[in-house]
Amino acid sequence: MPNQNRRLCWGKLFIIVVFVRKIILLAILIALMVLYGKLGLCEETKVLKLENRILSLIDKRDKQGEKFDSKAYWDAIDEIDTLSQEEATTLLVRLFDYYLGEGTDELLLEKVTQMGDKILPYLVQKRNVPRMTCRNEYKEMCHTIQERNYLIDEAIKGIKDGIVLCYEHPVVTL
Repeated sequence: MPNQNRRLCWGKLFIIVVFVRKIILLAILIALMVLYGKLGLCEETKVLKLENRILSLIDKRDKQGEKFDSKAYWDAIDEIDTLSQEEATTLLVRLFDYYLGEGTDELLLEKVTQMGDKILPYLVQKRNVPRMTCRNEYKEMCHTIQERNYLIDEAIKGIKDGIVLCYEHPVVTL
């Protein structure tokens, strides 16, 4: 009988030790997640904020027409140039999923072809994604896969031909 009690005791102790280890690992994981969020190490930072700003301005443009604040829109588009190359690549490739308007789609092609060969692998990878990755709040702006792939093909062709596709910015008066 004492041997059996000893086994039960060790069994309970083992279960407690395993449980405590899992709690400690969970606490470490939560601490790391909080740390990454506070330090801005998640992708959520600049790229997604600018993507959201551009998409919300385009959404307002489509809904407000003449009352649209075009200066804020062009400021947001020009802000792409202030991003690091990696951030700009991420944002530009993500924007291919959306119909941004005829002029903005052309501007997107210009910015992408300016980047040259460095962006090619990302374009090819995006083209091979069999579904659209549009954000829920902007689903109505989502390209079809065929439209997205057409734009990507244009960018790839321009880059391979050594051509920067150009778009003239309209004059904005204040």
